[in-house]
Amino acid sequence: MVPTWTLILPTDQKGLNWSGKSYLDSCSTEEPCIATKWLSCQDGVCKCMDSKELIYDSTIDQCAAIADFSCLRKLPSPESTSNEEEGTHPNETVNSDEVYYINCIKNARCTYPEDVCKCDFRYYKTRNGSCLEQHGYGERCSADDQCDKYRFFSCVGGKCACDRDHRYDVKRNKCFKPVGESCAVIDYVDINDAYFKGKISMLQ
Repeated sequence: MVPTWTLILPTDQKGLNWSGKSYLDSCSTEEPCIATKWLSCQDGVCKCMDSKELIYDSTIDQCAAIADFSCLRKLPSPESTSNEEEGTHPNETVNSDEVYYINCIKNARCTYPEDVCKCDFRYYKTRNGSCLEQHGYGERCSADDQCDKYRFFSCVGGKCACDRDHRYDVKRNKCFKPVGESCAVIDYVDINDAYFKGKISMLQ
């Protein structure tokens, strides 16, 4: 059977928006965590269901998927907790055929059709899966993806700068190649929709 993908809204009509305990609240089988916030009861405290793939985002008051992890999830039943001593089953789901979208962390979005959270254009993934804004000219770096690719910066000697094939234009704050040489093209597919539309409207 093909799974059904559903976006969970603040007020869900299917009864999935269960009441319960919030992030870091004490919990138990009788007082479960709010599953639609992707919380589960772990050692008596409400935490993100999977600490390796989810992180709590206080701005939306729920757990969100970190970069490079799926933005599709199955909800556990409201009675489930992760305490095996109480004889519960954390993998038990409301409907095994339904999969729900989860928010990605700040500065990331769910890609299509991969359904994986990826950092927006001009942001890079950190070791803990968060997405930080790429650095400007002269700022410290340890890899090329940490430098602003929109301005064609590369990580050179531990700082964002132009590589040996480019020259830096102070006025435009970009790296350029001399006329007549081969040039690179920015992949606009990676650009966040809001950012891209904003740039287009500025040109009109």
